[in-house]
Amino acid sequence: MSRLISVIMMVSLLGCGATNTLDLRERSSDSSKMDRNEEGIPLVNTYVKRFGAKYQLVNSYGMVLSDSYDEIAPVITGEYFWVRNGSQYGFIYKDGSLSIPIQYEQVGSFYNDRAYFKKNGRYGFINSKGQQVISPQYEEVKNFTSEYTWVKKSGVYGLIDIQGFEIVIPYYDNIIEFDASGLARVGKDEKYGFVDSNGNVVVDNKYDYAFSFEEDLAVVRINKKYGFINTEGKEVIPLVYDGATSMSEGLAAVKQGNTYGYIDRNGDTVINFSFKKASPFHDGRAFVSMDGVKYAVIDKSGRLITDYLYDEYLGYSQGIARIKQSDRIGYIDLNGRAITALEYSRGGAFNNGVAVVEKNGKCGVLSRSGKLIVNTENDLCQCVLQDICIITKGSSSYLVNQHGKQVGETYYRIYHLELEDFRQAAVFKTLSVPDQIDFDYIYVKGTQVISF
Repeated sequence: MSRLISVIMMVSLLGCGATNTLDLRERSSDSSKMDRNEEGIPLVNTYVKRFGAKYQLVNSYGMVLSDSYDEIAPVITGEYFWVRNGSQYGFIYKDGSLSIPIQYEQVGSFYNDRAYFKKNGRYGFINSKGQQVISPQYEEVKNFTSEYTWVKKSGVYGLIDIQGFEIVIPYYDNIIEFDASGLARVGKDEKYGFVDSNGNVVVDNKYDYAFSFEEDLAVVRINKKYGFINTEGKEVIPLVYDGATSMSEGLAAVKQGNTYGYIDRNGDTVINFSFKKASPFHDGRAFVSMDGVKYAVIDKSGRLITDYLYDEYLGYSQGIARIKQSDRIGYIDLNGRAITALEYSRGGAFNNGVAVVEKNGKCGVLSRSGKLIVNTENDLCQCVLQDICIITKGSSSYLVNQHGKQVGETYYRIYHLELEDFRQAAVFKTLSVPDQIDFDYIYVKGTQVISF
């Protein structure tokens, strides 16, 4: 919600010019006459346009689609916009028609056909038809990004499902959602345990701390000693270590005294205790340090892949590691071979085959081969959409694919919003009136940009 609000605040700040509104509002009622692409998606942009101090939805033919509101913003599904008049919120469809009347103190985005609302100081949930599914009774809630979410009631936390059934009756001081093991970590009186999706206690609240499960094992701690439990709550690796990382690729770094080594899922030592610092394994590689100052790369047998050369490691992703030396960042592959020089002031992790880098205050985009597909001459680079990056330079923004080729139009500014089922970029662009900034949004599928 905060991201959406900040986007609309940008609209309010940028869209300071007023234009004449239509005396007779026209609506696009016959969608069958709209041009459509091969997927049946209407080739019509929907804009949030400012008219004086108010906002309305209009389409690319200039037709006004909605009533006037103090604020309008798209919600995560892309089918709706939330709207505000005064201090009250509601929803409209993207064709401008009223979906859910303005009556709430606050609203969230729809996930799994549920959006939270606030009324009389308490939170509940509605579905996309505007029907109240869960009555307003909670002090805090979270979006239903899965079939469960946590809620706070009378100062303590529990879990509910999308029908509102309290899977875990509010009782705990804190709670973390279900992990891949199907268990949720819960805390009470500074002790931690786990519950399952039926609300059953699987692990009693007896640990001073507990990590979430990774590879069906969780790190737990009592009296500053660490060990591992399985999903049945059995301590399969005794709590005898002075530190531990979660299991990763079948190994965990554990500490005895002042040195780290690596153990497997059975608790057997695989790599001897000889390191001052040690990282989890990713892509079959880990960074270790003998003196706590210089780092090297090892494989899962403990063999050195590089010498102890690096001041800092920033982790492997997609087979490429970021390393730092003398305040400069570079990249190496799984064999320790440098794919770039140590030349960047900032460097991001690889995602979908690309990484954002910065040099002399300007950003670019790097491929896994070490080649810049977008030169370091831009003000902002965001590779947050699958296969697509948002590039901003001066007063223009555009999208590029994994080969650095521009996809779609050049806009005044592009801001990213995440969708549940699609990838979405929120777009601000100049139109015919120089001081009028309009809001648009586009869906990105693969390397094709579909605006509507």
